[in-house]
Amino acid sequence: MTFSAQANDTEGPILWNEETESFYLAPCAAGAEKIRHSCNWASSWSLWLDYIASNLEKVVLEDRTWAGAVKQRWQSEHVVIEYWSHMAASSHHAQHADLDTSQMERRWPHAFVQGTFNELKLDVFTNAAMMLHEDGVWKFNLSAEWPVQATISVWEINPDGLRENSIQFGDISGNGALDLLPSDSLVQKVFNITAGPGMPYVGWQIAVHDGNFAYHMTPIGSASAQRVLFFFLAVFPVLIAAISAWAYKISFYSIEQIGLTSNRRTCRLGDTFRSLAAFFKAKQPPEGKVVPELRALLTRRRVLMATLEYSIDDWDIHVRIGGLGVMASLATRVLGHQDLIWVIPCLGDIHYPFAAQEAAEPIILRLCDRAYRVDVYCHVQENITFILLDAPVFRQRTRGAPYPVRMDDLESAIFYSAWNACIAECLRRFPVDLYHINDFHGALAPLHLLPHQTVPVALSLHNAEFQGSWPLKTPEECNELAALFDISPRTMREYVRFGDIFNPLHAAVRYVQRHQRGFGVVAVSAKYAWRAHARYPVFWSLPSVGSLSNPDPSDLRGLPQDDPCCSSSTTSADNESQGAQTGQLYQRGDRASMLAQTQQWAGLETNCTADLFVFVGRWCKQKGIDLIADVFPSILAAHISAQLICLGPIVDLHGRLAAMKLDATGRRFPGRVCAIPHFVTPPLCLFRATEFVLIPSRDEPFGLVAVEFGRKGALGIGPRIGGLGQMPGWWYNAESMETRHLLSQLKATIRTALGSSKETRRLMRAEAEERKFPVAEWVQGLEALQGEVIRLHEQERGPCTEGLRWGGSTAVQRAYNSASEESLLIQNKVSASSGDTLLDEKQLPSLELEKGISERFTGSDIPYLSIDAVVCGHGDFELQKCPPVFTDADGEYQARFAKILAADDGTHSSQRRTCISDFIYKGEKEWFRLQQYGEEPDNLQLPVALSSTPALWLRPMYTWVFSTKGYDAVPLKTLPHFPSKIQGSSEFRRSRLMYRIGSWPLYSILIALGQILSVDAFQITLLTGRGGETATRVYATSSVFLIGSICWWSLFRMTKTVYTISLPFLFFGLSFLLLTVALVMPSSLAASWIQQAAVAAYAFGSAAGAMFLTLNFSTEGKRFTRLSHQYL
Repeated sequence: MTFSAQANDTEGPILWNEETESFYLAPCAAGAEKIRHSCNWASSWSLWLDYIASNLEKVVLEDRTWAGAVKQRWQSEHVVIEYWSHMAASSHHAQHADLDTSQMERRWPHAFVQGTFNELKLDVFTNAAMMLHEDGVWKFNLSAEWPVQATISVWEINPDGLRENSIQFGDISGNGALDLLPSDSLVQKVFNITAGPGMPYVGWQIAVHDGNFAYHMTPIGSASAQRVLFFFLAVFPVLIAAISAWAYKISFYSIEQIGLTSNRRTCRLGDTFRSLAAFFKAKQPPEGKVVPELRALLTRRRVLMATLEYSIDDWDIHVRIGGLGVMASLATRVLGHQDLIWVIPCLGDIHYPFAAQEAAEPIILRLCDRAYRVDVYCHVQENITFILLDAPVFRQRTRGAPYPVRMDDLESAIFYSAWNACIAECLRRFPVDLYHINDFHGALAPLHLLPHQTVPVALSLHNAEFQGSWPLKTPEECNELAALFDISPRTMREYVRFGDIFNPLHAAVRYVQRHQRGFGVVAVSAKYAWRAHARYPVFWSLPSVGSLSNPDPSDLRGLPQDDPCCSSSTTSADNESQGAQTGQLYQRGDRASMLAQTQQWAGLETNCTADLFVFVGRWCKQKGIDLIADVFPSILAAHISAQLICLGPIVDLHGRLAAMKLDATGRRFPGRVCAIPHFVTPPLCLFRATEFVLIPSRDEPFGLVAVEFGRKGALGIGPRIGGLGQMPGWWYNAESMETRHLLSQLKATIRTALGSSKETRRLMRAEAEERKFPVAEWVQGLEALQGEVIRLHEQERGPCTEGLRWGGSTAVQRAYNSASEESLLIQNKVSASSGDTLLDEKQLPSLELEKGISERFTGSDIPYLSIDAVVCGHGDFELQKCPPVFTDADGEYQARFAKILAADDGTHSSQRRTCISDFIYKGEKEWFRLQQYGEEPDNLQLPVALSSTPALWLRPMYTWVFSTKGYDAVPLKTLPHFPSKIQGSSEFRRSRLMYRIGSWPLYSILIALGQILSVDAFQITLLTGRGGETATRVYATSSVFLIGSICWWSLFRMTKTVYTISLPFLFFGLSFLLLTVALVMPSSLAASWIQQAAVAAYAFGSAAGAMFLTLNFSTEGKRFTRLSHQYL
């Protein structure tokens, strides 16, 4: 009571009573008459009690629950005791005591520095807490922009987010001691720090004693350390970015030389088959080799295949434009141990020497509730029964183009509907053991058998990029496609529909998933299997995509001559059959003589030291023929020894322009370029003479050309994607499909290859010739795959459905199946060698049943299936409204490109002008603009805002819309939203969104602006003055964002796109309006809630960011979105 200013902290007044399990006071203050205490730092007090020594232990401390903010809590039990005496006449004799005796002296629970540097602690993410040191000294290190006004607050921020002003200290008089004023005082309770500490310091350390409220500031920090830190912070990010870019380029833009040394990226075909054989080891003989005598004792498996590329050796008919055709040709020669039923179409430019007895019962199809006829012919070649389909819908295709050009229009829908329906009819007529699907073309056939019949299927992926993309966005389109493909809406919904797309490949995947436990889908290489499963969402429902890697058709090691697999004809004119004899050629001639023969065949100048580059394949964008045409003018100019041969058919516009550029390159470098833009069988000498084989594909599932040429000594050059990169050569990473990146990588790879030594190439060729891709292992893997598919299908089918696999168990059904098969195969006593017929005489049905079936299917009033017949019989289709595709059918842009090539002088700038992909991109962009507006009236001019190229708008425009595809010319007045009047027209007002600023239409700028505003739902907090958000506000804003995402997606799916891209701006404007109102209001709870409403409105609008992104790039999951005039 005497020295209260100095003796205000006491040790030991708080004791623990173990009997009552409570705290009680044991004060010792002589002269005191009354006493009271506080357990919450004087926020509330107990009643005054008489200070009587005998009653001290009865002063029990109550356990008080703290209701303030979390940051206002304190550690350990602390009590404040006040005494009163009549002699002292004051109640400010206070003592502080802690239960924990190791606790340093303290008179405050905590202390915070609030000032202009942290917006008076409204910036919740800055640290403002002072640290307690010995003798009750609180310290805080401050480095800010001077001058600074600050105050010491004991309680900081209340739970409502407002500052607690009850205990705040400031130095009003400037005497170095803190002053405590009432919270309602108008005097600013701050202390001023007018200047910095000066060199070599960087800040002040504020020290406050909570007992006497004295404070002082000490300079701290080192300016030298700050300079070093600033230097490192300025240099290190740039240095690390440069190192990261260098490391990324080394890792992902590298050119890897495969050969001479073991490479971990190299995948041997034998490894894949060994893993597959290990998985199915129960299906293989103990020695891993199928004995021919044992195979002959086994039941021959009957497999149905259906491909648009095929080979009929005895008729010398070969339809082959890719790897599928090569594998089809191989299967006809090495699968002699199976009975193959091969369904193929008759093409328009091929003569088929049908015999009279080969005609079979026609197939009657139903499209759009109308019957159509397809003639059927049966041709037996040893163990293969070819089922040839003859109808105008198939005859309009040619050897060079067996596939429809598009996969989203009416023509392709009719073609694939007929194709799958015919395959399904063959599955009904033939009791096959398995149906092997190749890509999406025949994937719908098993659906025609549901629900009464199922069949085991195996799906081989030769190119999963093509899946079919007919739209299913409206009920009319759904009903139309269901009628066209003759499947029920329920089947289409359960199997085929994938998002808004009619996807046949998805139908096969769903079929395998439901009826075979997801097993049966394989790719043509292990790398492509992984890539397809990761890249295409259609396969994500499967546990994995297996691999059945393609072999080299000429690698027949392991197949004995007396094996049935080799019993087929060896007189095929296929390239693969010729390649099988090339190995013998190695022994008879050297590389120099082969090079001379090749140069003579290709018309190249004779040069025994020439580096011959060869490309063999389709001339299309996928195979990268345009990249070769763009790169090789500079390669030929820089390397005199380089020569180029390109062989293959032209498929698309990239191929046509590449043919023009290669022709111009040949004229510029006579005797060094040979370009044959059509299918030609390469001579045997070409394989041996090739130094480098070019495979610059943008997507390559396997890379059969690299294997075929590599095993004959050619070194590969191409990207390391898909199945490429297995053979010795130089392979680069293609981390982007951007043309300039691919050109740069290809050019650098070619230069690296040309810079290699002759000895290095010789060793790499020797290693390439030793690589093994045996057909025998492929046959074994195929056997394992088919056997496991059949086993899983039988297990999933179960005993309850026994007999339904082939359409039922009734005698009538069995007789019908036998009759159908007999009418196809044995009609008119087709002669065949022993063991080649699929039915014996015991299976022949009665003549009466065969006659009834014939009479039912040979009606002369049923028209043949053709596109014109379907269109005339039905009328208008929704699929006829599909958007046009730029193919330059009239040759206008090819003529422009020819003029550019004529002016090419070989400089770097001219190479940029003649880049094929860039030219096609600009031409397609202009062509679609012409298609959109048609031909303008003479008195109409559409201004271009701030555009430097107004001629793009004022040039004459065409009125036809893809007339080569059968679409009628669109009159000018019928074009959507075309401004027919300059003034006072709603169409003209809408067309203002089509005005351009530079090359950007205004509507695209608005979409980009919406995309920028929607980047982050919290970016508006940059305007609210807060540097962060509390957890509660983050969760609340995230919930609003989630609700907004659901609402915008529902609006996008159910209404026009104009609402989805317009309404978000309404919420953005509302948010800015509320924010403005909150900023002009004084700080209060209402202003805080208005700010929260502004943030919520902005978050709701920013939830449409995905819609802006999708519509800005016009694709959604690799499919075109609905952003078109009919939705605007």
